[in-house]
Amino acid sequence: MNLIPNQIFNELHNVRFHVSNVCNHKCKYCHVFKEPVSDNARLMKFDVIKSTLDFYAKLNETHSNHNFKFSFYGGEPLFNWKVIKKTLSYGNRIIPGRIEWVLNTNGTIITQDKAKTLFKEDVDVHVSIDGPDEKTNKNRLFKSGRPVLKKVLNSLKILIQHNCKVQFDSCLTMENIDALEPLIDLASQNQVDRIYLALTDEAGMKGKDFFNAEDTADLLIKALEYAGTKKVVLGGPWKCFFPLFLPQSNAVVKHHPHLIVDTSGNLSFPSFPELKLGNVEQIETISETKAYQDALKRTANMTKPCKDCGLESVCSGYLKGMVKYHTGTLQGYERECELAKAVCNKYSQCMADIQAEKNTINISIIDINILEKPLIHSRHLKIQPQGNNYKLVHGLSGFAIQTSEDMLEFIDSFKQPQTPLDVLNKYHIPNITQITATLVKNNILLELSKDEELEYLEERMSNFPKNRIDTLNCICLFPLKNNESAKKFIQSIELLYMNLSIKLKPLRQKMLIYLCQDKKELTGFWFEPLIPPWIKAFVTCRRILVADINEFKIIDDPGFKQGMSHELTHILLSDFNVRLPIWLEEGICEYFSKQNPTEKLLDLMKQKPLLSFKELESRTNHTLLDIDNSRTQENICYHQSHSFVSFFCQMFGERKILKCLKNMGLKKDFSQAFYENTDKNLIEMEKQWLKKLLN
Repeated sequence: MNLIPNQIFNELHNVRFHVSNVCNHKCKYCHVFKEPVSDNARLMKFDVIKSTLDFYAKLNETHSNHNFKFSFYGGEPLFNWKVIKKTLSYGNRIIPGRIEWVLNTNGTIITQDKAKTLFKEDVDVHVSIDGPDEKTNKNRLFKSGRPVLKKVLNSLKILIQHNCKVQFDSCLTMENIDALEPLIDLASQNQVDRIYLALTDEAGMKGKDFFNAEDTADLLIKALEYAGTKKVVLGGPWKCFFPLFLPQSNAVVKHHPHLIVDTSGNLSFPSFPELKLGNVEQIETISETKAYQDALKRTANMTKPCKDCGLESVCSGYLKGMVKYHTGTLQGYERECELAKAVCNKYSQCMADIQAEKNTINISIIDINILEKPLIHSRHLKIQPQGNNYKLVHGLSGFAIQTSEDMLEFIDSFKQPQTPLDVLNKYHIPNITQITATLVKNNILLELSKDEELEYLEERMSNFPKNRIDTLNCICLFPLKNNESAKKFIQSIELLYMNLSIKLKPLRQKMLIYLCQDKKELTGFWFEPLIPPWIKAFVTCRRILVADINEFKIIDDPGFKQGMSHELTHILLSDFNVRLPIWLEEGICEYFSKQNPTEKLLDLMKQKPLLSFKELESRTNHTLLDIDNSRTQENICYHQSHSFVSFFCQMFGERKILKCLKNMGLKKDFSQAFYENTDKNLIEMEKQWLKKLLN
């Protein structure tokens, strides 16, 4: 939303298509219709959007490592559904794999056909909703005055049925400020993993007319903590401080400006809609216009008073610009800033308290309260059938026990955190306290404060002195001489993690990053004496990213982002606490980090044999390199696994494959979970995939 001095137009990746000046709502805090609608067309024509997309298609030829974010705004955008549908098809054809589509909707005119298209075209649907009941949605009404909630909830069901990506766009009001947990529950119950919660900006409103910043910050911190337990990412303008909790470098957070295209094709920036930059037909040259330069100057002037603000480096006037967009003035921007600073201060104190607690509390492994403590089973467990019983092996320590089927199910019930008392009614286990204590003592079950991978790392690093950095999502150990390189590396990893955690789920424990001082140290973590020369980083112990710091001089190129996204997906998958077939895990990691591999796979099939997934599983001990030792780009096993996962997600949606992972266990493998969730046989699915691939 905010322009950066000397910003060139080629950096504008966020475009808002205001495709409709029509709406069936009369929301009390709406800023779009606070004044009579202009003389612009009621609905945008496709030609207006086509001109914009054609320009960005040219831009993509020279900036192929960038993604473009295109949003549909209104009014209610879906009143112009024919144009939206045509736009999605056209855009994905001329800029394949590079567009992030967002639809902002009031959620009352979603249909089955619309949902099918939104899923097919990979649109992120942002649904306006303030809570789970009519009281919290008091400000959202149809023009007739009727409440909208029933319609919205029905649309939500349709979107989820079709595996659409959904975010709640919510306003913080007097009606829901004390009901944020029910809002989060509503999201969690409907498989919505993101909520964007914003204040309502109204011209003339002052701090005394609204919430107290300190009290509201307390409520938001509690809501953040609660959302974490529900695997829901809670955000909003007040969370702009987040980058301050990344390792610091000299970089300033840049907010790429949004370019607004109104229904008639006029271009402007949100903060200064009165400065018309021209029409979409002149989009290639508007950066040279006087209006564009005036917008730059006004933005610079608007942010001058921000120089002494503690959030200046991460906000850069973003909050001011947002208020200006919503109200047409800067009146009342202080309350947005005060709230963001208050939340930042309280969040910082929470982080400090957590760290202090880790440093001072020493909980005994075995005590009389063991049955009341939340436990989780280790991510390093493997089972080996032995007659009517099983051998359970801990992969890190080598500790093994003989266990019955009942005991195995008891242990498996701790795939996610819960207390032994929670599962007592399901399993009849004599001497439960003693047995639980034994399992905890031998790291089969873990207290949530236990970090066995970090303990493993600290034991190994005794011969290689390291520095340590703790960030919001990472613990990084790195060579003493590589402080700046390590900070830049972690910052890039944090940003990649934020994107991936939205698609999968946030980690229960921080990522562990171990930066080696040379190739020799890196090789020490590999499973064989020799490591392929092209490997610069990999994940070991399911949660530790090991990398040679000397190999990463450039960390902003597409290759780095793809490679690290692949490795981070391994870590995120480990939080499901199940063991996947190696081919499947690698396929999922490729899917979340790279483009569709079909063309390359067909080319490789001319040179290399395509094995069944059953053969891949039986012939793999450590990695897919056991079968094809080529680099990933030329490795047929990686490409075929990626292709199958893509086929699966096209058939059922990303949520379905993640649901299969959730339903797996120590005894239940992926093929069983797959059948339970799809009523289909995995081998038959493989045949369908192969048939489609070859046709």
